[in-house]
Amino acid sequence: MEGIVVDTFGDTIDREMLSEELAAELDAKATQTALSDEAGARVQSDKALADRLTANETLTAQKCEIYCGSYAGSWDGDYSHSNTKTVSLGFQPKAVIISSSNASNIAGYGATLAHIAVEDAASPYVSITSTGFQVSRYMNLSANGPFRYVALK
Repeated sequence: MEGIVVDTFGDTIDREMLSEELAAELDAKATQTALSDEAGARVQSDKALADRLTANETLTAQKCEIYCGSYAGSWDGDYSHSNTKTVSLGFQPKAVIISSSNASNIAGYGATLAHIAVEDAASPYVSITSTGFQVSRYMNLSANGPFRYVALK
């Protein structure tokens, strides 16, 4: 049988050799296969897009909040590490930046980040606490106050 087909039609059978009904049936099957493949690709694409949207929504929710405020210095004249003041924010900040309102005094500036130790500092001027931050020494000098801060939550 195979030999007859090869002798009669050559190696291939072209669409033009088929009856109109058979050609239409093959076209319909090819169209259905293409539509099924496209539908599958769309499902995968929609899922990938939904995953990216979810990831972006999660990242957006993780952006930090900025809190600004001020505190008055309460220096008692003691330059030791024991002269501290705690500023309560109600949360543990990720970072705190402090500036004295007296810009002429360079000692009235400071910054710190949560979970990053200040190397070689026996007593950092600014340290993060679980509910805010603590200042000491020059960051608590009443002569340099009031102090303004920016805390990142």
